[in-house]
Amino acid sequence: MAEALYRKYRPQVFEDVVGQEAIERTRRFFRDDLHIPMTLREVGITTQDKFDIMAEKAAKGSVGSYVPLSKEDIIGIFKAAF
Repeated sequence: MAEALYRKYRPQVFEDVVGQEAIERTRRFFRDDLHIPMTLREVGITTQDKFDIMAEKAAKGSVGSYVPLSKEDIIGIFKAAF
């Protein structure tokens, strides 16, 4: 019933809640079932001092990608994953 009401009267709220739940379940599946590391620290990267070099190399590899990423974009992703 609540789902039907949200779908009809607050579709954006419903989509946000469903989307967040899907993200959380996917994260738990990767972490708990597949045992995939979730942070850079979990794969042995314990400092941010090499992010600049790593991002530069990654940016060169993203040329021609569907969404090309700049070095700054990639550093932001690394910081979020740290």
